[in-house]
Amino acid sequence: MANQETASQYVQSVLDMKIVEEGYSRSTALSLMQTLAMNQTQAVTYKALSHDMAHGETGPDENTITSYLELFDRLFLTENLPGWEPPMRAKARVRVKPKRYFVDPSLGAALIGATPDRLLRDTQSLDMLFEALVLRDIRVLLSSYPGLGNTVSYYRDDKGLEVDLIIEHNSQWAGLEVKLSETKIDEAVISLQRLRAKVASNPAARNAEPVFLAVIVGKGNLAYTRPDGIHVIPASTLTA
Repeated sequence: MANQETASQYVQSVLDMKIVEEGYSRSTALSLMQTLAMNQTQAVTYKALSHDMAHGETGPDENTITSYLELFDRLFLTENLPGWEPPMRAKARVRVKPKRYFVDPSLGAALIGATPDRLLRDTQSLDMLFEALVLRDIRVLLSSYPGLGNTVSYYRDDKGLEVDLIIEHNSQWAGLEVKLSETKIDEAVISLQRLRAKVASNPAARNAEPVFLAVIVGKGNLAYTRPDGIHVIPASTLTA
């Protein structure tokens, strides 16, 4: 309960002080924050953000939303997760819309009122917050590695294939799927295998094979490797 109150108090402090000091509307900022919190795992468009904020009325325009999103980035409230497409210079890397996450999942949880009791009944929100937690931990881990080319992104193509996280380090890459429930491991493995096959399907591009592919799960404290070579890693083992 204390952790929930700390996150809520921090959000209120930002709204009451930083947002107002910057000359922005507290109510608009709160509405956009709550909308982002409900869409953290989605590459949501400005139009969709405006629609969700409007509640049946006319929402803010694209320029207004852009301004507030830039403000949230400056205040270190949010951080983008860009799209990824091999090879490095592919235009699709730029075209894929970013996902927006709060820098700490506790902020998103506070904004949607996610108490433990409510999350036990709302597995969709729990899955979303778990993915945000894993992303935060992966970013922390990657920051401990030397080099300037360390990035985290996600993959999505026009055929419906999506992989939650792509890690790049020292010109190498790895793919991660995030699944709270172990019952979805096989589903995640299929996506990872499809991505590996797609990257290798164009020999002329000379795209590198992944260093590893893994599914991050919510339970357990022991990682293991499946017969197909894909790792299953409990989130509790993600420590720097």
